[in-house]
Amino acid sequence: REAQTIGDEDDPRNDVYGDEPRFARGHMTRREDPIWGDTLDEAKQGGADSMHLTNAVPQMQPFNAGIWLKLEDYALEHTREDSMRVSVITGPFLTDADPVRFGTVIPVAFFKIIAFVHDETGKLCATGYTMSQESFLDPSEFVFGAHESRQARIASIERRTGLSFGPLARLDPLRGDEAPPVVLR
Repeated sequence: REAQTIGDEDDPRNDVYGDEPRFARGHMTRREDPIWGDTLDEAKQGGADSMHLTNAVPQMQPFNAGIWLKLEDYALEHTREDSMRVSVITGPFLTDADPVRFGTVIPVAFFKIIAFVHDETGKLCATGYTMSQESFLDPSEFVFGAHESRQARIASIERRTGLSFGPLARLDPLRGDEAPPVVLR
């Protein structure tokens, strides 16, 4: 069976998407990031692959077009400046406390891990970030603890997701407590 694409409006899994109070289709990997390859066909396939439902999570539009996009733009701008290749691992933190709206679980918090080879040292580096759409959700319906967008320890992201990112946690320059909120310009 072919993978379900984001544009298949007849699919009931899309009931959560639309104008507010519904949600935007928050791409975990944005369309332009996987558009590369040795051939034009490979690049086109990368863009097409980003359009599957497995790459979309319900996000409030101000979050999707705000801090999430700013972090993606920040990473992309710096890779273009240095002509470097970057691997980004991203996803939602799924918890039992995540609310259900329109028949769909809505993740409140997300993570990104950005891994790259440092242009001066030639060594692999990695940093982690957490972001929350809590402040964009209706506070009368969603009550959670405060969570801001910030640089986070990769080991902390591993604990929260139950995933292992291999050696990346050991490469993380952030030690001790989580960093203060990240301001991306």
